[in-house]
Amino acid sequence: MGERHRNPALWAALPLLAACGGSPATATLEQKAELRALSERQMEPFLVSREVRADRVELEISANFYSELALPGVSRGLHEVRATKQEDRDVYEYVNRAGGDQVPLRLALGGTRFVVRQGARVTVLGTGAKVAISARAEGKVEIREAGRTETRDAWQVVEGVHTRR
Repeated sequence: MGERHRNPALWAALPLLAACGGSPATATLEQKAELRALSERQMEPFLVSREVRADRVELEISANFYSELALPGVSRGLHEVRATKQEDRDVYEYVNRAGGDQVPLRLALGGTRFVVRQGARVTVLGTGAKVAISARAEGKVEIREAGRTETRDAWQVVEGVHTRR
């Protein structure tokens, strides 16, 4: 009887081993598969090779899309950047002081490149947020895609749905 209690590490690990049952792991795999499918569906409109030129651009992404984002380079004297940390998000605001197309702000999300004349706002949601990715371009908007250029008042993608106005 004294032999059974000799290895306390084994007894300490027993609740952890019991927690590794089949059904919770299966649910976790299903949840991961659903999350991956949702992420792919929401990212799909940004995988198209296009350039969106606009006066203003707003991007909002959950943290899982951050690796797909290329933030603009900032040239002192021409551009300004402000970063604020809020409770559940980080907000980056970029201003093109010169305005116009001479030295615009350049961002990219997947295969979509944004050329911004006036200002851009990038919001990165915290890790506890839902999976989200959206983009909105406003002002004079030019979309260059597949050898064509269209001019619109606005362009946006919200939850994987692409609209032009």
